[in-house]
Amino acid sequence: HRDLHSCPTRRSSDLGRDLQMFGDDPNSGAFVLATFSGLEFYEFNAGSGEFEQSAVFGAALFPGTDGIFDGVYARAAGGGFIATVGSSPGQLWYHDGVEGNDGSLIGELGDTPRKISCLDGVAVVANLGDDTCSVILWGAGSDVTIVGGFATGQSPRSADLMRLQNGNLGCVVAGRNDNSFTVAEITTAGVVLSSRTFSTTDRC
Repeated sequence: HRDLHSCPTRRSSDLGRDLQMFGDDPNSGAFVLATFSGLEFYEFNAGSGEFEQSAVFGAALFPGTDGIFDGVYARAAGGGFIATVGSSPGQLWYHDGVEGNDGSLIGELGDTPRKISCLDGVAVVANLGDDTCSVILWGAGSDVTIVGGFATGQSPRSADLMRLQNGNLGCVVAGRNDNSFTVAEITTAGVVLSSRTFSTTDRC
């Protein structure tokens, strides 16, 4: 049990743009923070009762970028992670999680990609600038491939995944500027079987 009321507020080295618990697991005791100058990893220290910075990956480890990351996803402490750079077109990077090593550019996403969601080896990223959602396969280690995507409502800012009863994955994407949400069905091989955009009564 972690008493979060006893945890002090800590300052990162730069403005935070995204924060993700390792593997979306609330019991992991660790999270990664994407900032304007790189990526910062924090882990809970039971001895001190505090979250302590465990690793920093600055812009210099991602050659050709400005180091401004808009999304990041790590499966587990000490392992590799994927991250998005919110340029036009956007970029997807993989890093093996070893401090001092350079990251690897996987490829281009849509314009201005945002937060990454990942489930069962499939990852999705909402692309704010061109109203799309990219679909990514992430196998073992550095086996990361951008396999496709689908259209969404206007200016999508977030996408999430869920398991469906038929064994496929459901993806929901919120469209901010046209009061919409898009629902897609994706196989665990990254194939988009269907997608449909619906209107809401208010802004997402």
